[in-house]
Amino acid sequence: MQHLQKTRGWGIDPLPYAIDVRTFKPADAPRCFRPIPFAFRFLRTPLHNGLLPTLFLSIVSALFWSRRRVHPLSAWYTLKDLPNARDRILVSYEGPMRRRLIRIALILLLFPPLLSAVAGWLAGPAFLHPIRRELTPDLVREADASFAFSRATREDFDVRASDGVLLHGWKVRPKDPNGNWVLLFHGQADNRVGVIGQSEFLLPAGYSVVMMDARGHGASGGPIATYGWLERNDTRAIIDALLSSEHVKAGLAPPASSSASSTSLTSSFHIFALGESMGAGIVLQSAAADPRIEAVVAEAPFASLREASYDYAGLQKFPWLGKTLFAPGAWTLLYRNGKIAGFPVAEVSPQNAVAARAFPVLLICDEKDVVLPCRHSEMIYAAARGPKQLWVVPGAFHTAAYGFAPEEFRRRVLSFFAANSRVAP
Repeated sequence: MQHLQKTRGWGIDPLPYAIDVRTFKPADAPRCFRPIPFAFRFLRTPLHNGLLPTLFLSIVSALFWSRRRVHPLSAWYTLKDLPNARDRILVSYEGPMRRRLIRIALILLLFPPLLSAVAGWLAGPAFLHPIRRELTPDLVREADASFAFSRATREDFDVRASDGVLLHGWKVRPKDPNGNWVLLFHGQADNRVGVIGQSEFLLPAGYSVVMMDARGHGASGGPIATYGWLERNDTRAIIDALLSSEHVKAGLAPPASSSASSTSLTSSFHIFALGESMGAGIVLQSAAADPRIEAVVAEAPFASLREASYDYAGLQKFPWLGKTLFAPGAWTLLYRNGKIAGFPVAEVSPQNAVAARAFPVLLICDEKDVVLPCRHSEMIYAAARGPKQLWVVPGAFHTAAYGFAPEEFRRRVLSFFAANSRVAP
């Protein structure tokens, strides 16, 4: 066997000791090499563990080895003057431990915030332009089958928002209406069909429902979704159009203004709202801006866009990381969205909305929700000034409360609307 040769260009001094490969275990290696098997296992599953940790470990590894100018595979040698040389390897180690620890500590402190800031900047536009779920003929047929089962009838309901955006939706009436209306609001990247499940127990109870595609969703216009900033004005336009059409159906002249409709018709015309996820945040902000909404049911709402951005920065698993090490990702996401959208994104806050006006609210929290965890509902509950309830649904995932506890969901929602109407239906 040839004499041990240095690897050209790497400059390794083959000193400290040799290891028998037949009995080698990770615990026998020098301390600085023990994390390597874990790192390789981690990098083999990047999709499971998340993109940011993978990029972070890759850059740390590259910088670590480039500073030492030592390739990790160049530390393997065979020895001539040792017994059983071909079964032995030599692991070399160089450099002062203190300097290495300082370098690694600096990398660990500086690179996660930097990477998260870049990721937040790149991901920002996606939050303003969610995937649009089109209203296909198949979805319309499924909705019509559901309405027919409830013996309800639907009609197209188009509303022009205050900024000119055309919103499309449906008005659905039960066979025996009780005179009250419920505005249903779907979640992000969904459309009006996403709240069909809620209509299936509201219609038999006598409630008429309005199901609209939010701006930037479904068949509605609008270049971006603003999570309540513009949608609260859309809700006001929807209520104006609803009350105007009901005046006409009743043989009355259309109201001259929102305040006129509020005083003339709402004494016997009760309006409630129910939303989930993004829709829950929209209805809470809409109720604060329009007192004609008498009570709100909100499942899995976000406390504020800033608070929700911490969950996304923490990969929806570690919100504490989103508030600490990965916080720059949340900051750059909000900053860029504000520049693109032209409004203060950080001020979009259902938590502030419930503190601005006292109105009855039923908050529904899904116990195993990782998208918008229960702390969002708890923050809103703590800030609410009006009558409030908080229901934590055991075992439920994001917006899945109705699927996990359908009977209890129906009972709570119907009794909440009945109890909080100004005049008993």
